[in-house]
Amino acid sequence: MSGRGRLFSWAVVTRAFIPQFEGKVPFVPALVALDEDPAVRLVTEIVDCDPDDLRFDMPVRVVYRPLEFEGITRRVIAPKFTRAAP
Repeated sequence: MSGRGRLFSWAVVTRAFIPQFEGKVPFVPALVALDEDPAVRLVTEIVDCDPDDLRFDMPVRVVYRPLEFEGITRRVIAPKFTRAAP
């Protein structure tokens, strides 16, 4: 897997809907269509990118970041995506 894809859909979450998300807003959950098969869409988060700059079909690349939630003490790494050079 190349770790590359295209931004298919997203939303900007600005309100914490549970207490564990209080320090995490705003964040951008998204669907990314993978370059290997655009019919495969990964549920993920867009990071290190201003939400106002997001565009449909924007090239993205995978980055790995720890998931951090109150009450979770073990380290969990998750694939997230950020803007890629075209």
